[in-house]
Amino acid sequence: MKKLLVFFIYLQLVSGTSFSQTMTVLQKADLSYKKKEYSVSIELYTKALKKHKKKRDVASFIKFRIAECYRLGNNYAKAAEFYEKALKDRYDDPVAYLYYADMLMLGGDYESAKDALNTFLEGDPDNEIAKRKLESCDFAIKAQGDSTMYTVMNITAINSDYSEFGIAYIDENFIFASSRMGKKDKAVYTYTGQGFSDFYETKLDVASLNMKRARKVKGEINSDFNDGTITYDKASSTAYLMQCNGFSGKDTVCKIYSSSFVKKKWTSPKLLKEADDGYNTGHPSISETGEVLYFVSDNPEGEGATDIWMLTKEGEKWGKPVNAGKNINTPGKEMFPYSRGDTLFFASDGQIGFGGLDLFYSVKSGKGEFGKPVNMKLPFNSSADDFNIIFVTDKSGFFCSNRPGGMGDDDVYSFRYIPVMYRVTGVTKDKITRDIIPQAVVVIAGSDGSLDSLLTDSVGRYKFNKVIPGIQYSVKVSKNGFFEEYKGFGGGNSEFVDEKLKLSGYIVDFDLMKITKDEIKIENIYYDYNKWSLRDSSKIELEKIVDFLNNNPGIKIMLNSHTDERGNDDYNFKLSEKRAQSVVEYLISRDIAAERLASRGWGENKLVVKGAQTEEEHQMNRRTTFNIMNVAEVDSIQKLQQETAVTSLTSEKKNNDLKNPDVVPAYKKSDVSLKVQFSAMSTPLDKKVINKIKKAIPDWDVEHMKDQDGLYKYTLGSFDNIDDANDLKDKVKEIGYDQAFIVAFKGRTKIKISEALKLLGYE
Repeated sequence: MKKLLVFFIYLQLVSGTSFSQTMTVLQKADLSYKKKEYSVSIELYTKALKKHKKKRDVASFIKFRIAECYRLGNNYAKAAEFYEKALKDRYDDPVAYLYYADMLMLGGDYESAKDALNTFLEGDPDNEIAKRKLESCDFAIKAQGDSTMYTVMNITAINSDYSEFGIAYIDENFIFASSRMGKKDKAVYTYTGQGFSDFYETKLDVASLNMKRARKVKGEINSDFNDGTITYDKASSTAYLMQCNGFSGKDTVCKIYSSSFVKKKWTSPKLLKEADDGYNTGHPSISETGEVLYFVSDNPEGEGATDIWMLTKEGEKWGKPVNAGKNINTPGKEMFPYSRGDTLFFASDGQIGFGGLDLFYSVKSGKGEFGKPVNMKLPFNSSADDFNIIFVTDKSGFFCSNRPGGMGDDDVYSFRYIPVMYRVTGVTKDKITRDIIPQAVVVIAGSDGSLDSLLTDSVGRYKFNKVIPGIQYSVKVSKNGFFEEYKGFGGGNSEFVDEKLKLSGYIVDFDLMKITKDEIKIENIYYDYNKWSLRDSSKIELEKIVDFLNNNPGIKIMLNSHTDERGNDDYNFKLSEKRAQSVVEYLISRDIAAERLASRGWGENKLVVKGAQTEEEHQMNRRTTFNIMNVAEVDSIQKLQQETAVTSLTSEKKNNDLKNPDVVPAYKKSDVSLKVQFSAMSTPLDKKVINKIKKAIPDWDVEHMKDQDGLYKYTLGSFDNIDDANDLKDKVKEIGYDQAFIVAFKGRTKIKISEALKLLGYE
């Protein structure tokens, strides 16, 4: 992985040492390993293994060293293979199990990784790193089906067989570092076997995220050695970049330099002394304000292997480096910070994640402290290394990864927010009889201002498509002769896909209560013996009455309280009056207007069970009910509203997709139709076949037309909603027409599906 090459490499060049003719192959391999020439070491260790394969102790050590070379060179599959071989040869250092688990996690084999970690923990039960990795395995297994609503794509225009990383977007140019070998490049970096990394650039089309073939950046920011990660402060026209090995190639640490863009070229880089602590420093990222520079260092005063640090401007100068804190930094590696507003994005292998480096974000509080990091999950993160994220719009940008399926080592990937549309369906029934209610008016309103309405069909069903995650919706159902009812759904995190919802959508059913002059019982209203104050449990039920009155603002009700027939008449009458009034007082406390409420105590004058004998029968008599006082007025108003709504909804074909009411299309959607084509034949279909199809799918007539190609093409349905068309397509496939597909028409002219969807508002 080239980023690790550029980032904190200890060159430890051994000067004045040559491979003597008297050194064994194994000694040469060890020396090369100490010099971190891992690509060379693998060749030498492989030769040494052939000579020592019968000596188990030596062979297991060599296999472990080969595994180490592959791990440090970021060939995780080969590393796992040789760790396994070393362990089978009973290699005696338990750390092999820990590294083996790392490689298995990077390959996505979390169950096997857990086995290796548990074996390691048997010998070191308090090892916090191993326990955290075990947590990560469980996290990854659980989170594999939890995906964010972003799509990622490999940028093949700029990726190569080598490593691409260190990305930035500067003045319409996309800049990145690459270790690719050009025609004139001869020097090979023995750490990885790739070339020394240089900066490349290309023009970026932000809207499409497309770019063309890249070329080397002009100017002096490209040295003969390793150049990586760059960031740019537009206000000061200053770039900050990382360079390893020094411009002479003799440095043993990475450092941060600054450069300006003058006459279309970058000036000679100058060392940023404020970030030079004598240790490896790199991966600079400037804040949007230009006041904070984030960078990474392996300074041992940090929390772990590498930490994120901050430089803050004090006037025109940088202050002293400050560690980003324990919420961000761990005993592991934190890398590639990227600041966006109050949010810090970064990569870490020390937090709970999928394995290797994962992308996280942390939001800064009002006190200036970073909050607990949040894993960005799939598809940003994978079992491999994922790092170096940047945004070019609020919902799109780029990051780097060495995940399987790429073009080479580290690749650049784009990401774009693509909201997954759900649907909401439901059935409307009579609350008491359970009869279906057709032609009920259903209105849905979203917190984003969207609004739509329709009528329930012949079996009481309704369906709205294109419900957007993260939006809070309210659905109201009304029908002449019934009380209106509201229900809410949605909200929550808009960036995550709920796979179950993706399949079934939201299901919101309604049970409407008929408008009646009769008493309506309020269930579960209880009082203590000989008292009229409401129990807390009763208030839960009264909240339903609050909702009912809020949903039906024109209704006035009479609250009635009834007692059983025990006790004298006068006492029961007064007790019931106080109990009814206590309900009224509660409703008023919940902001229900007093003029909409009245109360009456009936004592024992309206018994449900006369001569009650059991406690259950007495309880049936002790009840709280209400009557609608203005039934005729409510019924008349609702009837008029219902007739108006039905007329409006039936006068024009609805597409049942939520639309902003301010947007009026300039075309008739009824002109555009989606049909399901299931057959194309040179001769007409037999009538028996058509009748069989009609019997299986009675809701639609079979239509056909002779196309310009001379074929008879048979279709079913006519929709202006893609989900309905897909539903019918699935039914057609179920009866044996596996090749059924959707076709589109404008009037009787066949058009492309993409054009039809655009006209229907899907794009």
